[in-house]
Amino acid sequence: MKRHVPCWASSPARTTACSNCPIPAKCCRCPPLTNVPLTKPWFAGVANVRGALYSVVDFSAFRGGEATPRNSEARLLLVGSRHGINSALLVNRTLGLKGLADMTEEAPADNAPAWSGARYVDPSGQAWTRLQIKSLLDDPEFLNVSN
Repeated sequence: MKRHVPCWASSPARTTACSNCPIPAKCCRCPPLTNVPLTKPWFAGVANVRGALYSVVDFSAFRGGEATPRNSEARLLLVGSRHGINSALLVNRTLGLKGLADMTEEAPADNAPAWSGARYVDPSGQAWTRLQIKSLLDDPEFLNVSN
């Protein structure tokens, strides 16, 4: 089985691996976001990315962490495009592509959400979690942005 090289992103709460798919999520600088009233605090707003509107979820805040700082390193991972959903995750930075060959795979935690896949530990001891994008996009909590 071919092991794909995922795109890696960091958020204030935890560092997360993106996507168990052959095509990594597209990534772009965070454009201005339009706030949407009566939504949950983790719903960052709507962004115009190359002429298409994307709903933007602050991934750290969604997982119960601190809000992602909106600075020059903040990025949007356009995770829903290949599934026909214009959804993006706001992360505090991206770390490029990393191979899995030097990492040790661990099982996900027992209480991990369905969209949280295998965990990996790199040689420096940093833990990474594989994000199951389709499961995240199907998660009722992720879909329910209204407050």
